[in-house]
Amino acid sequence: MELEQLRQEIDKADREILKAFCRRMDAVGEIAQIKKAKGLPVLDAAREEALLARIEEKAEGKYASCSRELFMALIAISREYQQRIINGEIQK
Repeated sequence: MELEQLRQEIDKADREILKAFCRRMDAVGEIAQIKKAKGLPVLDAAREEALLARIEEKAEGKYASCSRELFMALIAISREYQQRIINGEIQK
């Protein structure tokens, strides 16, 4: 493949990732509302670790550690977003 074709593949993947990210954040926002209503904490360490373990298991060998890092960042962003909703900084 040529450089431009590969860049187009990356652009396509980026659009798909963004769409999935927005869908994920919509669900995160709904979870924040439930946690707020029930007085639950944002952090669920056991759930996070189970998710990270599952991601590493599903990722191909050479991508396992990178996948873990990606999802650690997603989890941190999600936690921050939930906290902002719970604090009333963001209206869901």
